[in-house]
Amino acid sequence: DNPSYDLFEKDPSQMFMNQFYELMDAYERLQISTRLNKSRRSKVRGGSKGSGRNPLGYEWSFRGKDKVMIINPKTKPVVEFLFKNYDPIMKEGTFAALSRRVAKEFDIPNKLTPSGIRRILLNKYYIGKVVHGDLEVDGDHECFITPNRFRKVGRLIRRNVG
Repeated sequence: DNPSYDLFEKDPSQMFMNQFYELMDAYERLQISTRLNKSRRSKVRGGSKGSGRNPLGYEWSFRGKDKVMIINPKTKPVVEFLFKNYDPIMKEGTFAALSRRVAKEFDIPNKLTPSGIRRILLNKYYIGKVVHGDLEVDGDHECFITPNRFRKVGRLIRRNVG
């Protein structure tokens, strides 16, 4: 925003002003970051998703003036398929094989990568938990994966890694 700013300035007073502007910019960025984090944590404490895209199987909807997360009937079967069919011992149950099977069997706009499938299978949102940083609370959304199935898949993933 300062037209007289020069990175290689030799004048001491102008160098001081340039560094002062940089310091103020850094301070303002930190202030914005702090406000955003506080707002996101407040949303999570209330049981809502703090930020980011909605998980596969969910979509945003408006109930009056409130924006709420509801189950997407088009993509819910994909998530259920992944939780039902993940088995690293079976050739067709690995992350890569599931990625190919989802592309072939379901009509979804984005291709699921093996790492994306892993993220889905480890996402606690599907069992009703909302997580932001070190904060984890029960969400106010409907869940469609049972905690038992989630734990079973999580154990399989952890056992297969190490």
